Amino acid sequence: MTNDHRFFGRVAFVTGAASGIGAATVERLLREGAKVAITGRSDATLKSAQKELGPEALVIKADMSKIGEIA
Repeated sequence: MTNDHRFFGRVAFVTGAASGIGAATVERLLREGAKVAITGRSDATLKSAQKELGPEALVIKADMSKIGEIA
């Protein structure tokens, strides 16, 4: 059983969110009321993810292994 509003009013930042476990995590957080910022390295996969997730997901292109892209 899930609480549909468990994360209402919360913000989550998910790295590697354009596919796989990251994407599934984002979908769950959105379903449970969170606002979500997603990051990834590829413009194409991020654009695709945003189409699927809708305007509730803020997309930020960044490579978390490069300090200049996250600082």
